[in-house]
Formats: sequence, structure tokens, C-alpha cells
Amino acid sequence: MATATDENYLPYTAAMVHSLATHRSTSTQVELTIMHKGVSRRDQEKLESLADQIAVSWVSMDPASYQGWGIEADPLILDPHYFRCLLPKIYPDTVSRAVYIDSDTLVLEDLFPLWSMPLDGNPVAAPVIWCRSSRTPSATGRRSASTATRPTSTPA
Repeated sequence: MATATDENYLPYTAAMVHSLATHRSTSTQVELTIMHKGVSRRDQEKLESLADQIAVSWVSMDPASYQGWGIEADPLILDPHYFRCLLPKIYPDTVSRAVYIDSDTLVLEDLFPLWSMPLDGNPVAAPVIWCRSSRTPSATGRRSASTATRPTSTPA
């Protein structure tokens, strides 16, 4: 699993990490890579305390890291929104798949079914929001407070 954050999004990231830990099946091992810009070691430790049985690794996304990957550190791509594009640079070649979770996402159930979903030769897949009450895709991606969602994979 991977996510990206900075100091501004840290409260949302903490909620995501807590929800991931809370809804993880005890039989599901989770490793979470957090790509960050400017998160202090003290704040990293606070967030790790919410990650009950989840291995957390931090990757600092600073200009020196970009240079090490052979990428010009343009200020526009030093924003956490773009960090996900660098997952192939961050993970070793032995990692064949990753699930990226936006830092402001709440995890409502174990993500192993999403993790193990076949990609059918596609390099990327994305979840579709499904309403449990009707099992039909949400056209807008919006849901009412009484409607839950379930991730499913669709080739991108």
C-alpha cells in the first residue's frame, strides 16, 4: 500500500491509516509506504502509533531524492499529488503491484480483495464506487451518508 502526504494533509492521513488498521483482517499483512514532504520525525512517530500491526516506511520526497532517480526536481512535481507517479522509482523491481490510497480516504473494509484482484494484463486498475444498497455503479461518485461503498477493479 502507498500514500502521499505533507504537513497540511497529516490529519487526513492519520484518519486513513487508522481506518486501514481498524478494518484490516488479522490475516492480511500490510506494508504502507508513505511518501512525504516535510513531515517531522515526531509526527511520523505519532502516525505510526495509529498503524496497529502495519509496517510503515517513510520516503522523503525532496529534490535530492528526485535527482537520485534521474528526474529534474521541478517545483510543480514536488507536490504530494504527483508522488504516486514515482512509485515505480521508489519500489524495487521485485514489487509487482501496489495499491495507492489517497491520504484523505477512509478504508471501510479489508483491502485484500482489491489487492488480489486480477489485472488481466493491464498495468493499472482503478476502483469503481458501488452502492451496497443497489449494487449499481454511482455515476457521480457521490453517495449519501447512509450508503456504503465497496472497491472493485476496472482496467484504466
